[in-house]
Amino acid sequence: MQLPRLCGCGDVHQADEVCPRRRRRRNTGPTATELGYDHHWTRTRNAYAAAHPDCECGGYDRCDHPAGSCTVQPREVDHVDGLGPLGPHGHDWANLQHLCSTCHRRATQHRRRRGGGGSGSSSGE
Repeated sequence: MQLPRLCGCGDVHQADEVCPRRRRRRNTGPTATELGYDHHWTRTRNAYAAAHPDCECGGYDRCDHPAGSCTVQPREVDHVDGLGPLGPHGHDWANLQHLCSTCHRRATQHRRRRGGGGSGSSSGE
């Protein structure tokens, strides 16, 4: 009999036991690549981020910042329509905005409350 092991989730499991938390995480849906976050998206994201170095949150109902006052370094390129790179305007710069993580999270939550898209993906929704 093998000794129990410490799992990446922080729990202890028998050596032959599959972690239920990790099993759920593996089978929760499509991969980022299947959602369109591939090398083509990476090029679009990097080019857009370089051309728009400041957070473009716009303030108002999406975050606590008055329009144009967010001074946090943006890290996320967001799809305004919430449909991601596979949407009809997935690589259209008019559908993108460069946001800091806080503003991106709030913009995504705002879209979800309105019933729009928003997967909350990596540096790149």
